[in-house]
Amino acid sequence: MTENEELRERVRHEIKALEQAYRDLAWMARRYAAGRHTHAPDTVKRHIENVEKVCGIKVEPDHTIVEDAGIILVDQHPEYETRRKIGITEDNNLVSVEFDGYNNCGTCDSAEFGKGQRTIAGFEVWEGELRCLVWADINKEDPTHVICLDGAKVTARLCEYCGGSCPSDHDNACDGFIGDIDNLYGGKDEQ
Repeated sequence: MTENEELRERVRHEIKALEQAYRDLAWMARRYAAGRHTHAPDTVKRHIENVEKVCGIKVEPDHTIVEDAGIILVDQHPEYETRRKIGITEDNNLVSVEFDGYNNCGTCDSAEFGKGQRTIAGFEVWEGELRCLVWADINKEDPTHVICLDGAKVTARLCEYCGGSCPSDHDNACDGFIGDIDNLYGGKDEQ
């Protein structure tokens, strides 16, 4: 297995753990908001510990990820050795991503890294849509890009046989999807 394949496998595993933790935490939050009993503290603690272990990060009691968690983005081009330190925080319902040496228009360049002030990319839910906001120009106050991520929903995947909604609508799936005669879906579930 090449280094890139190992990295992809690790990232895939981390994403699966984060997705499961998110689903469980969202379920618990909905139950708690509805006033129903849940064993949230133990489950939340277990999922936080799992995320810390899988991702190699430390989550603080306020659920922000500390800036020196050892997350380094490495250049994928074999001729470059660029490395970027990443800080990820959550505040006011915005998951903020910072890169050491980068900043946005409204923050002093001497602001402490990893505290959510030097955000150049963020994720939020706005009017029911998951969005990515990007501040790609340090001289502009507003985001330069606002990207709706609804097209990346699992339910938006089209059938590789007929182009329909078979992956999310099994009751009305085409024969190709149901039989998967070309094994187009068998390998995906095993990955």
